[in-house]
Amino acid sequence: MKITGKTNLSWKSIFALFSLIAIVSCSTVHIGQDFQLQTFANNAQLGKTTKEQVTKWLGKPMSTGIAQRSDGEKLIEWDYFYGTGQLPSMKDAKLKTLKIRFNKKGVVHSYNWSGH
Repeated sequence: MKITGKTNLSWKSIFALFSLIAIVSCSTVHIGQDFQLQTFANNAQLGKTTKEQVTKWLGKPMSTGIAQRSDGEKLIEWDYFYGTGQLPSMKDAKLKTLKIRFNKKGVVHSYNWSGH
């Protein structure tokens, strides 16, 4: 049986794919940007903490948006999130999230967080 260059390329591709799977299966995955949740929790005060202070403590948010309350008030919403875990199972995954809502003056109106 004659093996052509095209067949060799296919075997090389298959070998590369299996090598990639082996590497990825032992990899740690990071999602988002790590932030100091405890710093925020220790310092944030409803009605007093400003966007500038939050940015100083946590950096820029991963995403921003608007939340509209039932009374029509619109709040600016900042989201911070970070996750890490070992592929492929992710059974030891850790995730933390923080959602901050600011009033129109740029002061913390409310927030909620989860994780560790």
